[in-house]
Amino acid sequence: MNSWERCDKAGLKSHGKRNPPQLALSEFELMVNNHCRLITIARPFMKSLYRMVAGSGFVVVLADERGYIMEVLGDADMLQKPLTKHFHHGAAWEEKVAGTNAIGTVLVLQQPFQVTGPEHYCQMHHGLTCAAAPIFATDGSFLGVIDLSGHNVAKEQLALAMVEVTAKAIMTQLSAQRTHEIPQKKYFGLFHDKPLLDKSLTGRSFSTECIFAFKAAGPNFGVDGEKCC
Repeated sequence: MNSWERCDKAGLKSHGKRNPPQLALSEFELMVNNHCRLITIARPFMKSLYRMVAGSGFVVVLADERGYIMEVLGDADMLQKPLTKHFHHGAAWEEKVAGTNAIGTVLVLQQPFQVTGPEHYCQMHHGLTCAAAPIFATDGSFLGVIDLSGHNVAKEQLALAMVEVTAKAIMTQLSAQRTHEIPQKKYFGLFHDKPLLDKSLTGRSFSTECIFAFKAAGPNFGVDGEKCC
């Protein structure tokens, strides 16, 4: 069954314009808690990828194994632009709610995938190019998805290669930390500092990168991000 068939079977309307479902704040907090190590490791590589596309309208997205956005980097006006306004913290991008898209289809295929323009099931996404790659743990379990999305005429040819390299870099770093190896300074020349810990949220410990995720996500949940943490 291909992606469009799955969307049709799920009852999606290709002409529909409904907003994607969003996690409640407590659900988002739980997701980030459960994936804090992945977010901490992935974010420097996301920053490096974003620097390559900054100002082009592209967003760099990290989604969990269900397709919910854990972290997103983009231009200051990304949530005001029609093409990228739905790429926000806690938003769902699995196929059954968002139609054929790179994040949602990678969840099914668990391999790199790109969707361009009218290849998207939902017409509201026909202006997008989305490229995504899966992230796996050292034991082979599926952890999430790294995605690059933006206008379907910008950076299109390089998008898939860029996310594949980024996913490989994240997985290499995951493996290095798991086996206590010294991470090699490659993949964009980045290295990852030892995370600082904070216990200001519900008594748990978070790296500074995960605290940032909560602060950045606050406005999406109607709270002041600077006060919620």
